[in-house]
Amino acid sequence: VDLKHLFTLVIFVFISALILPLPLCFIIYFGLWHSISSLENIRQHLSKTKKETLSWKSLMIQCVPLTAISLVGLFSIIFFLDLTNNINLVIMGLFIGISILTLPHQEVMSKMYLLVRKKSAN
Repeated sequence: VDLKHLFTLVIFVFISALILPLPLCFIIYFGLWHSISSLENIRQHLSKTKKETLSWKSLMIQCVPLTAISLVGLFSIIFFLDLTNNINLVIMGLFIGISILTLPHQEVMSKMYLLVRKKSAN
């Protein structure tokens, strides 16, 4: 763990929590800290060897189809439920959606980290 990088992220999230509304602070935490850290771990896990590392560009290309489906679904829900006039319902829906994703995400990531630990033990 790069302590300088970790310290910078903690300070950035802390300052954003002090000056921004909670939803924006959450987006900063989730987008900058959690998502990027998780994607880096996934990138390393999917790399064939340490010498042949999967590039960020290749990983992003692999993410495009499911990301596009998710965005279409999200915007469809906002449009068909006519949530455009009620930002509180949109924010509530986003948090509910994230909570629904938590259990499968935790299962997949736990299995990935188990494989990573087995690989590094050998």
